[in-house]
Parts: sequence; C-alpha cells; structure tokens
Amino acid sequence: MEGLIKSGAFDVLDSNRKKLFTNVATFLKQSKSSDDIVDNEQNLLFSSESENINFRVADVNLEDWDQNEKIKKEFESIGFFVGEHPLKSNLKILDQYDVISYLDLKNNSSLKECMIAGTLISIQEKKTLKGNPYAIIKLVDLSSMYELFIFSEKLIENRKNLIVGNSFLIKVKKEMNKDNIERINLENIFFVDNLNNDNIDRITFTIDNTDHLDLIKKRLNQRGASVINIIYKTDENKQYSFELNSNVKVVINDIKFFEKNGISSNF
Repeated sequence: MEGLIKSGAFDVLDSNRKKLFTNVATFLKQSKSSDDIVDNEQNLLFSSESENINFRVADVNLEDWDQNEKIKKEFESIGFFVGEHPLKSNLKILDQYDVISYLDLKNNSSLKECMIAGTLISIQEKKTLKGNPYAIIKLVDLSSMYELFIFSEKLIENRKNLIVGNSFLIKVKKEMNKDNIERINLENIFFVDNLNNDNIDRITFTIDNTDHLDLIKKRLNQRGASVINIIYKTDENKQYSFELNSNVKVVINDIKFFEKNGISSNF
C-alpha cells in the first residue's frame, strides 16, 4: 500500500500523498475492523450489494510532499520517473553552473573538464584490496544514463546524501589510464538541495506592477551578500532601474517562488 501511494496509484482518492502515506496503518486497522464486521454478520462477499467503507483520516491538514519529494518516491516505488525528471525543477542551478549533458561531454573530444548533473538511480558500494571503500554510482540526466566511480574520500564525505532519487552536480575530468583508454573521473560532487541554499551574488528582478515590490520585500528579509537590481516596466512603456542600498540573501528557491508569482529574474 505504501508503494502504491508513493507511485501515485491512489491519487484518484486523495491527491495529498503524504496524508495517505501517514494513514496507512490507520487504513489497515479500519479495514480489518470492517472485515470482522462482515464475518460476524455473515454477509456474502459476492453479493450484488456493495459495502461502502468510509475511512477516517488523521492529520487532514498535513502538508503534502513537495514536487521533488513526490518524484523521488515515485522512483523508489517503481524504478522510473512517472512525472517530470527531477533535474527539470533545477534548471536555474544547471544554468548557473554551466552544466552540460553527459552525452555532450562524451562526444566532445576537446573538452577535458566540466560540470555535469544527474539523478542517482543506484549505488553499489565495494572495497579495494587495501580495504578502502568506493562505489559505482549510476545516474541519469536529461539525455542519458551513465556510471561513475566515487572513491573513499568523496564517498564518505557525501554518503548521507547519496540516496536514490537525489540529484547532484558533478565536476568531472577526462584522463587517460595506463592502457591509453580515456576515462571520466569524478573530481567532486555537490548535492543539489545544498546548492539551492547558496547565496546568489547578483540578481536582477523585472516587475510590471508595484505589488511585486511588496512581495520581494516580504520574501527577501534576511541580510546577505546578494546585490539586488530591480527593473520596473510601466504601462506607458517606460522603464525604471533601481539597485537596493543594502544586500540581502537570495537563493535558488527564492527565484522559483518569484517565477511562480510572475516575477522574472536574471542572475
């Protein structure tokens, strides 16, 4: 039942998957109680009259999983992404770090070092002859599936985040091994959720009504290192540009929030 809920199979009953998932034990208990009633009253299981059971749900106001969490749990349940690929919700980060696809890296013989991205779909830990840990990680980006080796230092450093469904930016470097065969080596790996909280150096917001100023003020209320520019376009085809006197903290999640509310940005 938990697997079916994570896959979205019960969305027709309630779109709040977290609420359904939290209540699985309650549903099973209520179902068992209903079965006991049916047995006691000796009702025919295959009678033409259907038995309607109204399940009581606890935590009815429980906030649902966010979109990234839903996607992760879909993959945990059925082994592929039913909805949108997790990286698509992080395109701003991919642009910010000049991420290219694994296929572009593989097919470009002149490119030796770059940043790629991927969502983890499997990890297999092993040990060297000396007992040092390493792992083979399989990832998928927006163009292909690929595998990389991650060795002891980076594996230990990132083990808590190396969970199936999590997305990463990966700094890689092409090198020739002793047999003159080209290999793509993992130099560093960054958990995307951590990057979502990194301060953006400079950003420009474009607005077309003054209500957006209030929204920006309420959202960006922490001092930080981000330099903020605001372009205000009026109905009279006039344009005004401002730079805030003080710097505030702006992260990728703020950008996503503003875009949903009609405020475009450039950074």
